[in-house]
This record gives sequence, C-alpha cells and structure tokens, in this order.
Amino acid sequence: MKEHKKYTSIVRLGHKSTQGVLSIGDKITITEKIDGANASFILNESDEYGVTCFSRNQTLSVTSGLSGYWDWIIKNISPIKEKLIPNYRYYGEWLVSHKIRYQQDKYKIFYLFSIFNELTQEYLSDEIVKSEAIKLNLKTPEYFYEGEYISFEHLLSFIGKSNITEVLNTGEGIVVKNVNYKDKFGNQIFVKLVSEAFAEVQSQKLPTDTNRLDEQTSLVASVLTVSRVEKMLFKKIDDGELDSNFGIEDMGKILKLISSDLFKDIMKEESELFENYDLSDIRKIVGKLVPTIVKEILKAK
Repeated sequence: MKEHKKYTSIVRLGHKSTQGVLSIGDKITITEKIDGANASFILNESDEYGVTCFSRNQTLSVTSGLSGYWDWIIKNISPIKEKLIPNYRYYGEWLVSHKIRYQQDKYKIFYLFSIFNELTQEYLSDEIVKSEAIKLNLKTPEYFYEGEYISFEHLLSFIGKSNITEVLNTGEGIVVKNVNYKDKFGNQIFVKLVSEAFAEVQSQKLPTDTNRLDEQTSLVASVLTVSRVEKMLFKKIDDGELDSNFGIEDMGKILKLISSDLFKDIMKEESELFENYDLSDIRKIVGKLVPTIVKEILKAK
C-alpha cells in the first residue's frame, strides 16, 4: 500500500523561512496559483487499478473521492498506468469551486504542478513536470516565466494574471519555484505571492521582498551603532532616568527607555537614508537590534 504524503507547504514570500530562497540569477519558474483542491497520484501495482490517488490529507477511494477526482483517476490515469514512472508522485490541483471563480469548462480538471521523486526525496524540475504532463496528456498551471530571478518587482507583475478565471486576470496569485534551493535542513522551499483581493478574502499578508528586508536591516545596523546606543544610555543617566551602575537585571527598563528614542534619533539624524522605506518596518528593526547591542555594552563593562 502506497502511503499518503502531503505536498510541501507553499510559503508566503516574506515569511522568515523564505529568506535566501530567491537570489538574483537563480533559475526559477513562475506559474499561476490555482485555487482548487490539492491532489496527487502514484503508480501502485498492488492496487486494483494500478494507481493510488490522494487528497491533501488522505488516501481516496470510491467512497471518498474528492468531488470526482477518484473517478477521474480511474477513467484517465489507470488506463495509461504503464506510462507512469515508478517512484514518481504526481501532484496537482483538482479544480473545484473555492473562493476564486473560474470559467465553467475549467472545473473538474487536474492541473499537474509538481513531481516528487520517492527515491531521491526531492521535487523535480519543471522541465520534467512539463514533459510528464505532455506524455500523460495532462494540463499544467500556466507558466508565466522561466528564467533567471530578476527582482521582486518582476514577480509582482504576474500576480493576479489568469486566462482561466471567469473575469480574466482575477487569479489567486503565483507560485515561484527555485528547485535548486535547499534550506539548512535540506528541504526545498517554494514560495507564493497572492493578489491583494485574495489576501483580503483569506486574511493573508501580502508578499514581502525578503532581500529588501535584509537591505533594511543592514541599513539600520549601519547607523544603530554601539556608540549611538552608549550615547543614549549616558543621556538617560544624565537625566536621572537610569542608574550609572545598570546591569543585565535592568534590561527591560533600558529597552523601554531607549528603543523609541533611538528610533527618533536615527530619523532625526539619518532620515535621508530611509526615505524609500516603511518607517514602521524600520522601527521594528531598531527594536530587534537594540537588545543585542545593549548586551554587548554590558559585557564590556
């Protein structure tokens, strides 16, 4: 019996786990993100039909068929099971009615978007996905772009595009794959960017450029120096708000006293550096960096 294997999570670009996934020059693909039901199938010689299929969370059967998906598998995949590659797990979207409205003739169709190699334990390239789709007469989500990663703004230009929505170009968003990227645990990570309209409906955050976040942090760190923090601490001592013999036990008080004032000081002295940034983001970064600098000062006392 072939076991169920849930498809990897598609992570919102901007989540901390997506940092480093996309770098200039990386080979990527950009496809439409279809709002349907996640489904998959795999060759299984011990199965009555020679193939086993799954929803996102369970193995399917005649009594639990995912709105016609199991029937579609028996009719369309079982007869050509000899074409399936052993150890390939085929993942796709079974298009049924969710939030996004699609053209009626696009429903109850399986759109192949990934293939997982059970032997190597990795998702294969989109070249292989497209090749298998042709061989098996399957559709894929539309490929908007295949090439080197250019920029975050380039990604944004594809969000919402769709030729299969009821009202054209009102799609959920895009999926960006860099199959060659693996995190420190050896996992591949794919990212999504959703449209503003879909984000509002689903209460999701809009995509964030992780490279831009790195840029902001580096910029703040360049001006939030030990000297600046020490100067602020001395000011608080001079004003009688902080004892000169402050220690680690005073950390909470120190952070409350200086974090906001450091942000204001940076904005007063270095505002031109941050003209093109969201100041609420800069304030948060200051708040995250200050404790580390204070600890460094305490160690040196």
